Amino acid sequence: MVLLAKRWNTSINPTGYWGSEKMDGFRCYWNSTQLLSRNGNVIYAPRWFTKDFPKIALDGEIWAGRGSFERVASVVKGSRENDWRSVVFAVFDAPEHKDLFEGRIQEAKRVLTNKSAHALVIPFWMCTSRKQLLEKLDEIVNAGGEGIMLRQARSIYINDRSYILLKVKKWYDEEAVVIGYEPSKANKKLCGALKVITPDGRIFKVAGFDMVIANNPPPIGTIITYKYTALSKEGIPRPAVFERVRDV
Repeated sequence: MVLLAKRWNTSINPTGYWGSEKMDGFRCYWNSTQLLSRNGNVIYAPRWFTKDFPKIALDGEIWAGRGSFERVASVVKGSRENDWRSVVFAVFDAPEHKDLFEGRIQEAKRVLTNKSAHALVIPFWMCTSRKQLLEKLDEIVNAGGEGIMLRQARSIYINDRSYILLKVKKWYDEEAVVIGYEPSKANKKLCGALKVITPDGRIFKVAGFDMVIANNPPPIGTIITYKYTALSKEGIPRPAVFERVRDV
């Protein structure tokens, strides 16, 4: 398992955290010999794509620029080798390097800079205030980006979800498992909402999908990603809007 983010809220002072743009890509892990999904499934990248990657573990995302998740997902699960020329491995950590975050990111730069045309280390900046963070968030979102990741300074790497890493978005996203369906009020033959359960046991409905999903909803047991802007007092996402099916 890789380091996963908790959700930032305004009660957390972001001053002193390292900020970076949240990549809207496909999370993956270079284990020094091959690319793996965050769940450990092999990602079959062409040999020429990874041949200059270093012999150390790297954490990052396959990325193709802002607003390009669907293209990246198509590349990762597809079989057309040339499609990989449109993506890069955007690195934000070197998990197995025995150092705190600042040392790990310097090591990632050392082993990657000018070494591979298909991998890069993303830029970081020091967050100085809530005001700066929210201004930067507006700047990134207005330019078509997804949000910001905050990394605790001098932090270790944990193979778990942790407040060491925070995601800052206007829309937050999480995953849940489909456990049932609710028919559309306008047409009982169509799916109007998905009934889902989260890893911590919350059950609620997810809607906001297109006619393709309404006609052919994901099977029971499918993991989906949904997005929301806030949580109710009971911890229920509001609104819970369908985003995509998790492919890998």
